[in-house]
Amino acid sequence: MCSSTCLNAFFNWFLTLLSRHFSPARSQGDAHTNLSLAFSVAQRDLGVAKLLDAEDIIDMARPDAKSIQTYVLVLKKALVAGDM
Repeated sequence: MCSSTCLNAFFNWFLTLLSRHFSPARSQGDAHTNLSLAFSVAQRDLGVAKLLDAEDIIDMARPDAKSIQTYVLVLKKALVAGDM
């Protein structure tokens, strides 16, 4: 399992990726806020539904890998469709 520092680094990367292509999103510091912001930016700018909540990943001892994989696949398809 990834530590909270590891998760926060991932969420910061996710926000950075989205910010390169869409309206800027600034890291807010904690993993929960950053992930919620990333999901909101993806929904607003890519039309990717919020299939997950931050709690689904952060507050779970073992997040559901298939749910995360599904979200990443939908996100990838949206990015490819937009030629990002």
